[in-house]
Amino acid sequence: MHFGVDCILKLKSLTCLDLSENLVDDKDLAQIATLSNLESLNLTKNKFTLRGLGSLLKLSGLRYLALSGNNLDDEALVHLALMTQLERLDITRNPISKLGIEILIKALPNCHVIRTPSLKII
Repeated sequence: MHFGVDCILKLKSLTCLDLSENLVDDKDLAQIATLSNLESLNLTKNKFTLRGLGSLLKLSGLRYLALSGNNLDDEALVHLALMTQLERLDITRNPISKLGIEILIKALPNCHVIRTPSLKII
């Protein structure tokens, strides 16, 4: 089921948003990125691409980002490594290489990168 972004955009002071399993796409992420007060965002199992992920760089106050199950690979690191304000990042169930994870951990020294044994390491 796809959600309606329009009603969420009216909530300018929103700090926490869970959009897991909502078919969120690139266009939706571009709009969500205008919610400048967001501190926590759950995007588990959605339909966005790397372009959409790049939109989230505007969220300078974002502290927690859940990206589990989005088929993100090492190319996503271009954007994720720039999110230095993150404190927790969930990348479980994404095909990110072991080297990619090491690079990400070095790029985000103050961030707890959540990855589980179920993460497909290539």
